[in-house]
Amino acid sequence: MRYLIDKKMVVTEDGVTTPGLESTEHELSSLPYRLLCFFIANNNRLVTREEIFHHIWESHDLSPSGTALATQVSSLRKIMSGYGIADNTLLTKPRQGFIFTASVEAVTEQEPEAAWRQNINFHRGWFLGIGVIISLGIFVYGLYVWLTENEHIPWHRIGAVKSCAVYVLDDDMSPSVTSYYLRKAEEYRADNRLVCNTQDKILEYIQHPGISEINDIYETKQFYAYCRWMKESYICNNTYYSAGKTN
Repeated sequence: MRYLIDKKMVVTEDGVTTPGLESTEHELSSLPYRLLCFFIANNNRLVTREEIFHHIWESHDLSPSGTALATQVSSLRKIMSGYGIADNTLLTKPRQGFIFTASVEAVTEQEPEAAWRQNINFHRGWFLGIGVIISLGIFVYGLYVWLTENEHIPWHRIGAVKSCAVYVLDDDMSPSVTSYYLRKAEEYRADNRLVCNTQDKILEYIQHPGISEINDIYETKQFYAYCRWMKESYICNNTYYSAGKTN
C-alpha cells in the first residue's frame, strides 16, 4: 500500500517519491519509516511522546530518547519540505506531543496483468474510435463531393411538404418509396422548424432508397439539405444522419 500526502509526496514500501514515479527517490531506514507511517495512521490526532516511544522504539527492543525523537522528526520535516509540504504539517505541541495534519490518500497498486490489459483495451478503443471517425469522414466527404461538384447530376422534384419542394436523385421511384421520402422530408422539416419560401428546396438522399419497407431512420444513412434562394444562388445547410444520430 502506498500513501499520497497532500498530493505532493508518495510514501512507498521503503521510502518516499514523487507522484507518478514507480521507483523510490528517497529511501528511509526502518526507524524513520515506522515513525512516518505512525504519523500517517494517526493523522489529525495528537499523539504523545510516550505513545511514540512505545510503538517506534520499545516494541522493537530499542531504547527511546527525547534527542533521538527530535532528530527523527526534524529529518522527516526536511524530507517533506523537499516535496513542497509545509513544516507545520508535522507540528510539535510542547509538553503534549505531536500532531500530523495532511490530506492522506491510500493508493492501491494495480496488478501487472490488470494494468497491461487496461493499457491494451485503452489503445484498442482509441484506434477503433479513430477508425470510425476516419470512415465517417470519408463517407461524408465523398457524398459532399458527389452532391456538390458534379453539377450535371439532376435533382428531381417528387412533391412538397408545407410549401417546401422536395428533390431527390432518382426519377423512377415507386409510389411507396416516394411516400417514404416525403414522410422523411416532413420529419426533417418539422424537426428543424423550416418555413420555406417559393424557391426554397429540400434535397434528400437516403441509402437503400429502393427498400420501401424501411421505416426507421436507425436503419439507414440519410442526407438532407435545406437550400434557400439568396438573390443569385442557393445557400444550403446540410444534415447527415447515421444510425439515428445527427452529424
